[in-house]
Amino acid sequence: MADKYVTVEQKEEMDSLKKQLQPFLEKPKCYWPLNTMKNIHRATREIKETCAAALYNLMEWPVPRFCHKDGFYKGDHNVDPKFTRSKDWFTDQNFKKYSTTYTYSNVWDRLPLNVTIYVPDTVQEGTKAPIMWFFHGGGFVSHRANDHIPWYSATSINNARANRAIIIAPDYPLGPEANYVDIVESIQDFLWFYKNNTCFEPGYQGMKWTHWLLDQISVKGVTLDTERVFVEGESAGGNAAVVALFLNADKVTGTKIPICAALLRYPMLAHYKRSFDKPTIGYMNEERTKEEVFEQVRLILNERDKLQAMGYLPTRGNSSAPENMAPAFLMSVTHSWQPSFQRVKPGQSIVSDPFANKDCIERAMESVGRIDASFLPAMFIYHGDIDSNCPLDETKQFMKVLRENYPTAYAGDRLVLEIVVGEGHGFDYEKSEEEVYMMEAYGFVDKHWLGV
Repeated sequence: MADKYVTVEQKEEMDSLKKQLQPFLEKPKCYWPLNTMKNIHRATREIKETCAAALYNLMEWPVPRFCHKDGFYKGDHNVDPKFTRSKDWFTDQNFKKYSTTYTYSNVWDRLPLNVTIYVPDTVQEGTKAPIMWFFHGGGFVSHRANDHIPWYSATSINNARANRAIIIAPDYPLGPEANYVDIVESIQDFLWFYKNNTCFEPGYQGMKWTHWLLDQISVKGVTLDTERVFVEGESAGGNAAVVALFLNADKVTGTKIPICAALLRYPMLAHYKRSFDKPTIGYMNEERTKEEVFEQVRLILNERDKLQAMGYLPTRGNSSAPENMAPAFLMSVTHSWQPSFQRVKPGQSIVSDPFANKDCIERAMESVGRIDASFLPAMFIYHGDIDSNCPLDETKQFMKVLRENYPTAYAGDRLVLEIVVGEGHGFDYEKSEEEVYMMEAYGFVDKHWLGV
């Protein structure tokens, strides 16, 4: 069956490259030979262009013009007038952008997964810069940190700049190709990369990412306060942030990085599921029938499963919404999101994290005995009271579990929920820092993160 997509020559080349990589698989990925990895990525890219074309065409739903990668940017392709930012927005906010690999995917294509690093102009000579991790949203289906510009909170960015903080935003594998295990493994790798200070850059391999970054910043006397970390997650990124917090605090396998504070913005804490109790449902400002929604998700998942069975299901680590965004909607309203992300791929194991297939509420309930609560940070959550994507009740349930199971970490004002009346999902991108909940959220963060 694979011959339909992969030529004999391509298969022979991939087999040869796998043999070249084999002796290095027991070593940390930062030591894998860069030339071999470059050739693997070229070869797999050529294969993916053929084998994944049908899948990505199906994900361009309902029509390609609603799925353009620039659809949420200012310009000719814009499909939603509330998004008005340009791709130069971070430059306009006085940040410089850098990017580096922190791991490779664990499947056949060994896709490089990157961190995007934003450095504000306030990082000047003599600065000891604290670190902010940012986990992007997108339903675990779309976006990457580099192209998340329409969905960054302006207040969040302003707060980082005011505190002379460096933002480190990791990408992770996206569904419906990826599953929970893929995402959790990437977060584990990000924690390992950060903790062990490894680097994948040519000329820096075997050295430290902090060394590489300071060379890029090239400002005299700057140091990185890597043990003063604040974690922020938006929507599905809130889920990823919680996973990172619990993996870090694991008594046996945790990286035990000193994380001071966490902010979750309308987080997706349960398996993503939305109601579809009417004959039609709105998507991209148009009504869709149950029949067309269920048929489209069937086609997408069937094509995905076919590639998986063939051994050529690709890793997708980047996508600029609304590009490839439709599966998040389609799977959530058809209740196929959870089984899609909980499926285990052939040859895959969840031994490294027995809670990989759990949502955040389940993880917090079931991992109590494994967690060193002293490594769980103070947490602030704000959430709209009419959020139909990620219901407020799920956040309340999550908070209840935290208070009951981790009382030393989450007693009193170390865990705060601010309910924002009249707001749904993704409401804060352009909200003023003068909003009461914004002042409370970042006041809380700065107190626990920076002691101010």
